[in-house]
Amino acid sequence: MSLIKKTTASFAIVALASGLFANGASAYSTADVDAANRLADAGVIVKQSNPADYQLDRNVLRQEIAAVARGIAKIEKKATCSNSFKDVSATKPNTWACFSVEALLDAGLIAKNTNFRPESNITKAESIGMVVKAAYGNEYTVDPSKGDWQKQVVEFAANKGIITSFTDYTTPATRSFIFNAADKAMGLDKKGNGEDLLCKILGECGKTTDPKTPEQPKTPDQSKNNVRNDNNLAVSLSPESPANGYVVAKTDRAVLLAFDVTAGKSDVTLKKASLKFTGLGDHKIIENLAIYSNDIKITKGEKTFNNKLVADLSFDRSIVVRAGETKTLFVTATVNPGGETYNQTIRVSLTGLEADATVTGADLTGATLTPSYVSNKGKYTLTTTADNGRLNLGEEQTIYNFSIKEKDKREDIVLKNVTFEEGDGNNADLDNLADLVLEANGKKIDAKFTYQKSKIIATTDYTIKGGEKVNFRLRGKATDDLNKTLELKLDNVYLVGATTKIAASEDGTSVKYVSKKEITGTAVNFAFNREGSNEVSKNTTDVKIGELVFASKGDYTAKLKVTVTGPSVTNKYEDLEIDGSTGKKLSDNVYEFTDININKGTTKLPMTVDVTNNANDNDKIKFTVEVTQLEENGVGTKLSGSSLGKVLNNSQLSKEVSVIEAGFKLTAERVNTTRVVPKGNQEVVLYKGRIDLSGGEDITVDNLILNKASGSENLLDYISGTTLNIGGKTFTGDVNNDTINFSSIAAKIQKNSKSVQVLVTATLKDKELTSNKTLQVYPGSVSVSSENSSNLTARIVETNFGGGLVSKSATMVNLTVNSGLRFEASTAANLKDDVLAGAPNAELAVFKVKDTSSEITFNTLKFKFDTMGNPNTLASALTKIRLMDGAKEIASGGTVDGNYVVFSSVRLPQDGKDRVLKLVADLNKYSSAGGDSGSYIGKLRFTEVEHDTTDATPSHATTAINSEEVNVVPALVNYSVSDSFNTSGDNQAVIKVTVDKGENDISTLKLKELVFGQNVNTNLIKVNDQDFNGLSGSTITLNKEITGLSSFDITVQLAGTTSSGAVNLNEVKFEAINSDGAVSAFKAVTGSTSLGSYNSN
Repeated sequence: MSLIKKTTASFAIVALASGLFANGASAYSTADVDAANRLADAGVIVKQSNPADYQLDRNVLRQEIAAVARGIAKIEKKATCSNSFKDVSATKPNTWACFSVEALLDAGLIAKNTNFRPESNITKAESIGMVVKAAYGNEYTVDPSKGDWQKQVVEFAANKGIITSFTDYTTPATRSFIFNAADKAMGLDKKGNGEDLLCKILGECGKTTDPKTPEQPKTPDQSKNNVRNDNNLAVSLSPESPANGYVVAKTDRAVLLAFDVTAGKSDVTLKKASLKFTGLGDHKIIENLAIYSNDIKITKGEKTFNNKLVADLSFDRSIVVRAGETKTLFVTATVNPGGETYNQTIRVSLTGLEADATVTGADLTGATLTPSYVSNKGKYTLTTTADNGRLNLGEEQTIYNFSIKEKDKREDIVLKNVTFEEGDGNNADLDNLADLVLEANGKKIDAKFTYQKSKIIATTDYTIKGGEKVNFRLRGKATDDLNKTLELKLDNVYLVGATTKIAASEDGTSVKYVSKKEITGTAVNFAFNREGSNEVSKNTTDVKIGELVFASKGDYTAKLKVTVTGPSVTNKYEDLEIDGSTGKKLSDNVYEFTDININKGTTKLPMTVDVTNNANDNDKIKFTVEVTQLEENGVGTKLSGSSLGKVLNNSQLSKEVSVIEAGFKLTAERVNTTRVVPKGNQEVVLYKGRIDLSGGEDITVDNLILNKASGSENLLDYISGTTLNIGGKTFTGDVNNDTINFSSIAAKIQKNSKSVQVLVTATLKDKELTSNKTLQVYPGSVSVSSENSSNLTARIVETNFGGGLVSKSATMVNLTVNSGLRFEASTAANLKDDVLAGAPNAELAVFKVKDTSSEITFNTLKFKFDTMGNPNTLASALTKIRLMDGAKEIASGGTVDGNYVVFSSVRLPQDGKDRVLKLVADLNKYSSAGGDSGSYIGKLRFTEVEHDTTDATPSHATTAINSEEVNVVPALVNYSVSDSFNTSGDNQAVIKVTVDKGENDISTLKLKELVFGQNVNTNLIKVNDQDFNGLSGSTITLNKEITGLSSFDITVQLAGTTSSGAVNLNEVKFEAINSDGAVSAFKAVTGSTSLGSYNSN
């Protein structure tokens, strides 16, 4: 299924619903947002006030799952990379993936393969497999006798109510899909999935960036997740629809409106959408109107608004919204206002939607948008190459070649989709092109292919670096249309800026050549399926070498010859069979198989052999299969020798296998020492290891006995029960004073499995201790068996972890009398630098609590702060002060006393692991009234924590925590550069500024200063409607009032050549003044930004 194994799926499920994800395109609705909100409330993902910030339409990359899975499993990032995978290093494919991927590998959460495929998507079927394995454990298993595992897992999940059944198993999973599935699955999982236990194993729980698993899973709101009980199609404005503001002019696919369509209990087919221009500007500037879904155009042609301001768009093909499904549709256009008409507004409304069901809500109006010209965007050149010749039936070949080069090095550009169109002379069916792949510089990239009448559309997310040229190839197989002509040409490519997200434009117009291929081929195609064993062990029966696969246009009878080669190979194998039949021995190691039936369509014939005890380790045995004769049934003509080439693509294929001793190896893995007070039936880890198999045989673990290590207490005195987990299967053990016995467990492990996790846990008895105690065990013996091999070895490996390893054990449990307690600064607090006055749930401090191995009640818990504002206003400015452990509130009612925030009677529940706590408060809004109702404005940093308790050691302490600095501002101001200086003579730059005051009541707001990285001489600085002439210096004072503005432009016009390269705008400073005359100075959130360079010569 995936590199993230079934054995660890229970630790990866919530990872899929968090954090970092790649671009895709899918729809989401209120139900999707509700699911995301519930996960956020449970601490699984980060809470977003804007639904669009959940990015529910984005696809999941494997490297991104690794990063979040590491956070969920509470594993620290690696400090250095060992290059364990060929395609992941400290710099490949980026600078962050390796430290998470290898951390998971070291923890045994993913398998060690040659490649990790970091930039590949995860499919819907794979992701649902992880969900159900996490939620239902061994209740879900794959039955090979029932065929396709993907169908099995989808049926299982659908029966459990997690999803609506689907058949597009290999479609990449999106955030909305995973969030909904995880939301429902967590409501069914009453016991949790063991993540807390893994935290204890690895000693890395409670890292700042780790989302929290809910303590008590909540049942999802069924009213919002179930399919509606009607046949209607509901239409609503999508959270992805643009907000009032700017729209980029003269660019492809500018989004004017986005709306969601949701089907009830039946599928609905869309037919036509009716749009109306409702802006105040000129409707004629709207060109190339179309509707897109999943980055694919789904309407016919490209429309404009008529003189009645109306446009009807018919859907190009049957667009079906499945029962219970939501799709997001994007109305796009090219906005072309001409030279003097930028200062106008446009707006588009949906006035009707025609479908084969009753439609409700199809009366929506989009945002009011002002065209904005953007010059600093990506450009590219496109080159195609004529590629004519033959396309052999059933053989993967290149179908089309093209290249794209980013031209100006302004930014990286991302290839979103490529559309190929049939040529005028094409008479082949495009649906008969199979196994399509898109390659970039010779390497396959992730691409989803869609067939649309006379077109093939490849949707991808491939980044082309600034200035880089990438050569692309479309490759695939023709599965039919023998002797027909395939003509294909490049219709268009769509790229966007990696930073700006604005459509890149082609520099010039390219010639798009037609690729012409004559489809040729044979009547019978022969392949050697490599799904059999690559490793075999001696004295093993019925080893499957592989499958002989014939794809035939008719019924044939074949004669085959098999030759076996290798060092002294004659007595090292016996009973060579094809499809259960033994061939005739022609000579030593040469066999003939006659009357082999090849049926029309696909015929698969397994080839098996017995490996004798005479085989030696590392022997290589090669099996060569040759088709020596073919006879078409009913015709009678027998073809052999060179005549076979008339109907057969391959007449001879081979496969080599290696002889490896069948073996079982159990290796101890390092885990941190656990410290715990034995109260409340605590569960602890006694042993963690991994199993590796060799020799190509399934191996069954029959018995495992753990012995008490030297220095350990009697196990029966402190342990009430034990559980063994092997690859996700659990078994109960018998506890004695000196041993723990897992007998007759019959845990079957698939052949050649690597890094199968072994975990032994114990439930402790409640004990009142007078001194600390130690529990420690190690594997004393293990017995294994195999159905086919009688030569089988089993080893228990002692691993040296630097500090030595006692008795093959890497785990120690210390039972303590009292809990220790220590507060520390959090090294990855990730607080927001700037927080808006009036904001709820403002995170003000983050710190770490270590070693709370029993419940602790604090008489008082005090946090000291430093301020750079007026500390006297802080007591009234902070309300609802509380202490959060992830999504769980553990203390409320905090008060400000002097320069402390104080909590009384705080209960910190027993956890047995490190935790990160956050100090959170609601901030009063900025008020022109001032006085007691005024907000605190300025910087705030928490520096110390003091505690008073009798439940832990030490009972009283003051600890420096030095949390990150938070700056409370009356308005959040951001800016960006829409037009830059350039060396070709453009001496003018335009800075676009946005002001978010929230609900703050500011009497006067002033733009005070512009701070540049060098001295600048200006002809003109224009702020909105006011000109400032002839100002110069590195800090330019303006004192321009902007009280009523939510956005404005700053135009900077230089008087001469810049002296030292690019001009950087380092800071933009402001003043907020209330009616009492109190002044609050602050600056824009945006940091240093380049305005470009100017050369007047």
